Amino acid sequence: MKKLYFTVIAFFALANIQSQVINFTSTSFKTKLTHADYWNTIAKDLQGNYFKIDANNNGEIEQSEALQVSYLDFYGLNPAINGFDGIEYFTNLTFLNADANIATSGDFSALVNLETLYFTSPFMTSLNVSGLVNLKVLKCSGGQLTALDVSDSVNLEILHCGLNQIATIDLTGLVHLTELSVATNNLTALDVTGQPNLVLLECGDNQLTALDVSNQALVEILSCHNNPLGTLDISNLANLKTLLCTFNGLTSLDVSNSPLLNSIACGDNQLTSLSFVDLPNLGAISCNNNQLTSLELLGLPYLMSIDCSGNQLETLDLSEATSLQVFVCNNNQLTSLNTKNGIVEIGWVIHDNPNLAFICADEEMIQGIKDHIIGLELDCEVNSYCSFTPGGAFYSITGTNKFDTNNNGCDAEDIVYPNLKLALSNGELTGNMISDGSGNYNYTIQAGTYTLAPVFENPNYFTVTPASASITFPAETTTINQNFCITANEIHQDIDVNIIPLSPAIPGFDAHYKIIYRNIGNVAIAMGTVDLNYNDDALDFVSASPDTEVLPVGSLFWTFANLQPFETRTINLSFNLNSPMETPPLNGGDVLTFEASSQTSVG
Repeated sequence: MKKLYFTVIAFFALANIQSQVINFTSTSFKTKLTHADYWNTIAKDLQGNYFKIDANNNGEIEQSEALQVSYLDFYGLNPAINGFDGIEYFTNLTFLNADANIATSGDFSALVNLETLYFTSPFMTSLNVSGLVNLKVLKCSGGQLTALDVSDSVNLEILHCGLNQIATIDLTGLVHLTELSVATNNLTALDVTGQPNLVLLECGDNQLTALDVSNQALVEILSCHNNPLGTLDISNLANLKTLLCTFNGLTSLDVSNSPLLNSIACGDNQLTSLSFVDLPNLGAISCNNNQLTSLELLGLPYLMSIDCSGNQLETLDLSEATSLQVFVCNNNQLTSLNTKNGIVEIGWVIHDNPNLAFICADEEMIQGIKDHIIGLELDCEVNSYCSFTPGGAFYSITGTNKFDTNNNGCDAEDIVYPNLKLALSNGELTGNMISDGSGNYNYTIQAGTYTLAPVFENPNYFTVTPASASITFPAETTTINQNFCITANEIHQDIDVNIIPLSPAIPGFDAHYKIIYRNIGNVAIAMGTVDLNYNDDALDFVSASPDTEVLPVGSLFWTFANLQPFETRTINLSFNLNSPMETPPLNGGDVLTFEASSQTSVG
């Protein structure tokens, strides 16, 4: 009888031991658990130290071993986990990172101590977090969820569930939320009035017809793009720093109560006017493809980029954007553009403004802009005097600049001196203008006495008569004609070569450029070449007009003949840019480097 008693006891003891072994239906899940050790970062014990879960080295995970785990991180471990059956035994877990798995579902309702859960799977159709009252962070974006119940997670602070198919979401009681990302779902309504602590709100790419953010005074980032909102009131968002509200059908937008704003994208709406005034942190504005006829830009000391293309603007004043690096204003109705702001911009796009007649720019920018508009075939005055809309009575100075090729005085037989810089000063204001390609200039000024003098890139190449002219208005006529005659000093051959973009450089697509080369010497160039070096690893040459001679990889060259003094010629060319997936990858913000030069001989 004693022997039988011992046998029965032994049997039940063995059965009890075996019952403590967790049965995992996913081999990849079990393998990662049994491989956890102090030298990797898969698991932490209850004291927060990395450790080995399989303490007895039997290749299994017992329930008692699971209870020692407070932290699991499977991110980046291959092969991806395809199921999480058995996770319910890890009831002391406070942190679980199961990002980039391939499971179709996840039931974590037994993990009552869980505070952080990352669970992303492109195949995820269900996620159970009921009962998780301690949960503070839930990130489950990028699946196929059609519903998500977070009603029990009243302590939730961060919820990211974008890129799913969720049709409705109830946030009632989640008063501690600071981050909410529900972008790219199927939401038709979103009530965040009960979330006053939100700092980030992302709800773009849904079907929302209204969005009330009146109770979100702490919001710093608001992204609600691609929703048919119609209206958006951000008057209470005093802490707003980033606003993305493109494709919202907006007809008006007031940002005056958001003094901390540092970037805004409100393009592709129906806005007719915008005002950005006294926003000291604003660095980027994108308001393209609206119906703007008015754009006010005042008190923006740190504005670095603006895209207002595709509107109906007739004037654009960038004079107070003293940190500006890039401006894009193509496809408007501009007649005047003021970019005189004390800085040399590194990029600009102004094409498709057929009525553009005046550009005021800093002196260092004038020649670059002139080169740019040559390719646009614009009849446009470029100067730094900024007097193209004078008030009251006004007067005109006109004239023609000629190059005395035979040193007998300028006459009808001599060639014109095109694009000559002329300095104008009245003792208080000083500016520059540049004559047109025919050597003519026409400058509008107000009453006063002015000094007008030619300015040469290489003053030792030329002598000019007169060296300067004094002009006073009012005079007997409202127009005074002042010509200048330029002669050569000895023989100087010199050529200037520049390359300018004609389109944005977008990774994976073709980009178009123009090479502009000018004879800035005082003699004709009988023969020469224009050479271009580029990064062939990142760019593929597509075409050029005129045709090019292809040199070793990464080099192109063109021959030319009989380039007359002051003559300008152009070359159009295209490259295909590497995409982010090619080697080497190109991404937005990368810098493309070109080196253009010329070799010449005198005729």
